[in-house]
Amino acid sequence: MVDITQKPYFHHSDILDSLMNPIQTVADIKFNNLVRIFINGERFLVSNHQEESVDFAAKQLYKYGIHEKHQSKNHKNISSCFRMWDHLPYAPREIFQYKSQRFQMAHGLTIVRQHGDFCDFFSFSTQPGNSQINNFYLDEKELFNQFIDSFYISMDDKLKDLSFHTFIIPENTNYITHALLTLSPRQQDCARLLADGINTKEIARQLHLSPRTIESHVDILKTKFKAKNRVQLISLLNGYV
Repeated sequence: MVDITQKPYFHHSDILDSLMNPIQTVADIKFNNLVRIFINGERFLVSNHQEESVDFAAKQLYKYGIHEKHQSKNHKNISSCFRMWDHLPYAPREIFQYKSQRFQMAHGLTIVRQHGDFCDFFSFSTQPGNSQINNFYLDEKELFNQFIDSFYISMDDKLKDLSFHTFIIPENTNYITHALLTLSPRQQDCARLLADGINTKEIARQLHLSPRTIESHVDILKTKFKAKNRVQLISLLNGYV
């Protein structure tokens, strides 16, 4: 097995572009990915969005279990289904708000395909404010099923190769804190620089803000991460950014 930040996913493929054409011509769908989870807990990620994929790894969002959090760890028990993010009864809102704010991804659809030894989670999403896409999802289920069938055929060789480059989540891993996902973009920048050991004055210079504003961001970060002081905050941030 390899580190998720190395080779367990690819960011772009002309094949993906061609497969997405029928959907993109009739709907404003910008993003799609596949997470395959094997019965032993190993998984890999296929994505057409490089920045989001790297963020998924760096922020360890896979620990949150976006779609399988409330399912049994035995993925044979996950049924094939069709889930719209806006209508998930147990939706982890922090995750979806984070995707919307950072990557302009919202109003998504996840289609689950159960294959016995592994379970596939295909996700599609559009831009924030396009909630009417949910009607399209309902009306065009067959179009998405055709996409997935074509995906399996066209990407067969690549999927076989990826099966040798999986990553695994330890069973004793706790789900990530919500705090990281509720930060504003500027607070995220501040957190990243703090974790790199950069002082307040230099952070202010790099972000073109006043030191007083940076101190305010640091106070907010301490509150959100429940840190008693700056040293503890930096220690906590080093685990997530």
